[in-house]
Amino acid sequence: MQYATLHRGVNFLIGLSEKYDILDTLSESNKCVVMSARSRTDGEQVVIRVIYNAAEGILQSLLRVKSPHVVQVLDVVQDGSDVILVEKFIEGGTLRQFLDNGGQLTEDEILFLFVQLCHALTAIHREGIIHRDLKPSNIMFHNGVAVLIDFDVARQHDPFQSQDTVYMGTKGYAAPEQYGFAQTDKRSDIYSLGVVMKELLGGRITGVKYQDVIKKCTQFDPANRYQSVNEILKELRPFSKAGRAFHIRQLRTKMSVPKKIGYVVMGFYCLVVLLPQPHEVTVWDYILSKILYLELVVLLFVPFLNIFHIRDWFPFLKHKNFLLKILGLFLYAVAYVVLLLETNMIVNALYSEQAKSLLVS
Repeated sequence: MQYATLHRGVNFLIGLSEKYDILDTLSESNKCVVMSARSRTDGEQVVIRVIYNAAEGILQSLLRVKSPHVVQVLDVVQDGSDVILVEKFIEGGTLRQFLDNGGQLTEDEILFLFVQLCHALTAIHREGIIHRDLKPSNIMFHNGVAVLIDFDVARQHDPFQSQDTVYMGTKGYAAPEQYGFAQTDKRSDIYSLGVVMKELLGGRITGVKYQDVIKKCTQFDPANRYQSVNEILKELRPFSKAGRAFHIRQLRTKMSVPKKIGYVVMGFYCLVVLLPQPHEVTVWDYILSKILYLELVVLLFVPFLNIFHIRDWFPFLKHKNFLLKILGLFLYAVAYVVLLLETNMIVNALYSEQAKSLLVS
């Protein structure tokens, strides 16, 4: 096990080792180290960030943020000059990964993403938090929902300062005031949001129905931008209906080889099941029979391929403890058999008389 170059965070590893098992180092930079871990209490996977030279106060505010569009922070611990953030693990890919793989969104899809990120910023701004690093690599997608992550350089607005004491952010996305022109505030996040939308649209921005909204977001002078995210949402409301049903199917993480093989095998069995059987006399008999057989096949693969995110319903299925994982499989098997028996009873009762006689014979 490699814990990266953790000359810091040692006290944290000792102090929280009773609560979490460190699994791996995900990334490391001069500002933080990010690790994956698992809770010893319920087996849930989490992400742990050791943020160097950070103040606990601003990050404690994240505990109060409750939004599907902001990563859920579970714990905040001060360790000397550093802060440790424990976050809920998000299964999915980033917008940066999607773009780097050649992905492209439609105008309505970008609009829907725009609205989701506005809700994310509304949630953090309500707690006085300024993200300061909104960019594609800090936007993740889980089941089609945009989630804002990485609060490593977040801060609170200080009305007694004329500019930030330390310049933070990513070149190209950071607002001009983040380079010393003025102090950052919620309008700095609005600027970065506009830059991201502009990047997604590329050369298509001319003629886009909400292009004026993006242009106002990215004004050099903060006074000429929207003064709050609610103003943006109000401007987008006339256009947003078209994007409400958008689901970002392309933004999932790459599927592993074993999982691909599992889906191929399941697909093969489903095709075999769809072949007509002698007792399927009428169309209704065929439909009833296939409901039963497809349930038999698909539900058999569900826990292994995590279809329907079943591991969120049966947490033991993903527990690190082998015996608890076996218990999870047993409980699922019991539910599987009960469901099949009930479905079989219902289907047999609804078969035509000819189908019933054939089954009896």
